[in-house]
Amino acid sequence: MKYLIWVIILGILGGAFFIYKGGWTKSEYKKGAVIIEGNKFEVEIADNTLQRTKGLSGREQIGPDEGMLFVFGSPLPRTFWMKDMLMPIDILWINDGKIVGIENNALPELGVSSIKLKQYQSPQPVKYVLEIAAGRANELGIQIGDEVDIRFK
Repeated sequence: MKYLIWVIILGILGGAFFIYKGGWTKSEYKKGAVIIEGNKFEVEIADNTLQRTKGLSGREQIGPDEGMLFVFGSPLPRTFWMKDMLMPIDILWINDGKIVGIENNALPELGVSSIKLKQYQSPQPVKYVLEIAAGRANELGIQIGDEVDIRFK
């Protein structure tokens, strides 16, 4: 009986670890493109809770013309943080086909507890959030009010 209990406990722990590492719940990101004033970003689309929670965390770099587009069902105030991020990023808040806010050079906060991480708040309700390599918004002259074309593949 004791042996059976240990087998069950180890099975539960193993299954939890498998799921944590992306086992059964892992889903591939859809692909798309975001074009801002002629500047095209090939993006991975995070359109479910699991994908939005993971985001770009754990990645060491992102290409200059790549990004992650977070898609939400409706425009609401959005809050992002840099949990488990290894690289700085620019955060672009998008609604109604326009950039409505930009957070330049959001820095990773390694070793900071979750409750103490800086929170980045959208300036108004948004339906989309685009994360790109840090500094790209300034390099490309992206500004609030710029038009955004989102293409899903």
